[in-house]
Order: sequence, then C-alpha cells, then structure tokens
Amino acid sequence: MRATTSVLALHRLLRIVKAEGGEMLRFGLVTPYLDDVQNALPETYGDSGLEIRAESHLRKTVNLEFVRVDEAMLDGRWRMWSRS
Repeated sequence: MRATTSVLALHRLLRIVKAEGGEMLRFGLVTPYLDDVQNALPETYGDSGLEIRAESHLRKTVNLEFVRVDEAMLDGRWRMWSRS
C-alpha cells in the first residue's frame, strides 16, 4: 500500500496542473512542520517550476499533534499571515 502526505500529494497535483498550463505556479502554504522540513519545501517545489510565495508553519514535533491541526487552525494561520 502506497502512502503519502498531503504536501507531497499537493506537489504531485500542482506539477500536473503546471504541465497542462506551462506557467510558473505561485501559491502560499501552511503546514504543521518544523523549520527544517518547511525550509526544504521551496527547493523541492521550485525544482518543479512551482513557487511558494508565502508560508507559515506550526512547528509541531509529534505526529499525533498533526492530526489535531484542523481546517479552522490552518485558515486562522492563513488569515493572520495575509493581513501582515
């Protein structure tokens, strides 16, 4: 059984969208990750012609904490970032 994360699945989906449209895709990303993981994402996405223009991360350290991050928390984080 194959497994993935939502960030890897998003990467795969955006590569498909970019392949159909051809242009550089720019987007914002909110994740529960620590700094080291989050800092690697721009390069990973960039290698595929995708640009993370804005980011925010929650610095969660325990996998169980990831499942407690709900949509309202992510939306709030995004609203907080977009106002600054």
